[in-house]
Amino acid sequence: MNKQNNLFLALHSDSLMSDFSEEGVSTLIALTKIDKQHSEALLLVTFGSTYPGPHQTYARISKAYRKAFPDRDIYWAFTSKICIKRWAKKTGQQYHTPDFWLEALTEAGYRKIVVQSLHIIPGQEYLLVRDTYIKPFLERYPEVSVRLGEPLLSSEEESKRVAHILHDHFADLLHKGHAVAFMGHGNANNADYEAGNRSYHYVQDEFARLNDRLFLSTVEYPGMLFSDLLANLSALSRHPEAVHLVPLMSVAGDHACNDMAGDYDPNEPDEEQSWKVQLTQNGYTCQDEHCHLIGLGDFEELQKLWIEHTWQALPVSL
Repeated sequence: MNKQNNLFLALHSDSLMSDFSEEGVSTLIALTKIDKQHSEALLLVTFGSTYPGPHQTYARISKAYRKAFPDRDIYWAFTSKICIKRWAKKTGQQYHTPDFWLEALTEAGYRKIVVQSLHIIPGQEYLLVRDTYIKPFLERYPEVSVRLGEPLLSSEEESKRVAHILHDHFADLLHKGHAVAFMGHGNANNADYEAGNRSYHYVQDEFARLNDRLFLSTVEYPGMLFSDLLANLSALSRHPEAVHLVPLMSVAGDHACNDMAGDYDPNEPDEEQSWKVQLTQNGYTCQDEHCHLIGLGDFEELQKLWIEHTWQALPVSL
């Protein structure tokens, strides 16, 4: 069996469950040992998805990482156990959580591992990887070097860079008088998530400097909700020709397909309808063709930014 097929099995074997059963870990370790070509590993970590489109995005990210790090073995982990179970049931492909992979990679002989967060902000999911998966692992395996690469909006400077990249990508639409609104996820108002939520403000502030028809709102962060988007649109001096919606998420998964671009649901009240439907109800032009079902992981410029964070996390060789 060739290297590519072995790696596919190690990442997606439908015979494995993402738990710490002795048989499951042993099988994954055995497959990883077969695949192992280098002494160092990269573990790319994302929330996960049960939609096909995001898995195409993951493949594009994998391609970019293989090109950037040809001397390291690359693996994937999901933090969402629900996504792991549903995707396995749907397709037979099995992903695993970061703790499962850290255990298997260590037993397979890796002593230098970089875990790269493919999350957008240093919020709840990023902190889960850092505090729930990596820190306890290092307490048990102090001899293993595990470094964590920062998420996309890791600082004010990086947030501004992302804002400029997105502005440039949609500049033609803005020039034609259209508005572009991004849907972030966001976290609740909580001291632990303050830094993550602040990243959205850095992006929105830069958007405002670049174009007054460029907006960012979120699903869960109070103060940057859909109601705030409506208020910002109504404050424009000129009604936009149309409002385009784009997920500010690594992939275009459930939130993008349903909360952002979903069709009218007669079983839901008006305030629970998708952003597309609510914009239409409020007099704005927003149809299927105005919903861009692409994740930030599909942008080559943003893939490069994540890769920069991985380089920054690599241990220095003396």
